[in-house]
Amino acid sequence: MKKGSVNAVIAEMIRRLESIGPDDEHAADGKLADIGAFAPADPVLARLHKEYLEANRQHKRLARERSVCDPMTEVAADMLDSARSAVQTRLIELQDIREIETREAMERTMRARKAEQEAARALLLIEKRCRDSSSDLFFWMLMMIWLMNRTFIAARRQLSAANDFAAVSEGGKEFRRVRYA
Repeated sequence: MKKGSVNAVIAEMIRRLESIGPDDEHAADGKLADIGAFAPADPVLARLHKEYLEANRQHKRLARERSVCDPMTEVAADMLDSARSAVQTRLIELQDIREIETREAMERTMRARKAEQEAARALLLIEKRCRDSSSDLFFWMLMMIWLMNRTFIAARRQLSAANDFAAVSEGGKEFRRVRYA
């Protein structure tokens, strides 16, 4: 490849870059498209983007005033590439951070859902135990009433037998037997 043809290619690339406006420039470079979303929230990215725009203006100015092959223009091109790389790197970092935060938020949401489900299960278990304990309480109350009833029946029989014995032992009184169930 001839050296003249490389210079022609570089000149054509610079001409194309100059023809792209500031807003179109970000559209041409897909990674720089997210700057508008991140720059207000990230001061480092805002500073890097400002340096990138300044390097871009400097490079365009030098390319217009001097030739493309001028050493100052080449240094400005290198500074522009460096600034672009710094902005792209910061965007990648921010996107990684956003992905990590999104993943962590999803994990927190899943843990919260799991905790809600466990709390709901615990409440159901407590309600079941309360129902069971109230059923048990009702059962034991019925058992106590039944036992008390049996105790009263046995006590009446004993009292009735004692009463009958007392009536018979008194002698002449008429004895009348009353049966209790």
